[in-house]
Amino acid sequence: MGIELSYRRVTPEEFERLHHDVYYKNIYFGGNFDTDEEIYAYFEALKNSDRYLDLDKYWQSLYFMFTGDFPYKEHKTNITTLLHQVFMGGTATH
Repeated sequence: MGIELSYRRVTPEEFERLHHDVYYKNIYFGGNFDTDEEIYAYFEALKNSDRYLDLDKYWQSLYFMFTGDFPYKEHKTNITTLLHQVFMGGTATH
């Protein structure tokens, strides 16, 4: 068990619409399904698309390679860079 990371590529047009249209956001992120089968089908289709990247738990190694920092608190050096934000989130990465 642990933290897993996945990315989904969003076009600028989709981003704008997601930012302003709650109904579209609900559909886009799969929030309108009634059954487990529908949810499973949605995420299977997403995983098989060319706009989805699943790093699983390998993000930790990539994080260290790109930033030289450890993603865990006991080893953290408190470096906050753009790459840190890409992996850890928390603020927009324009």
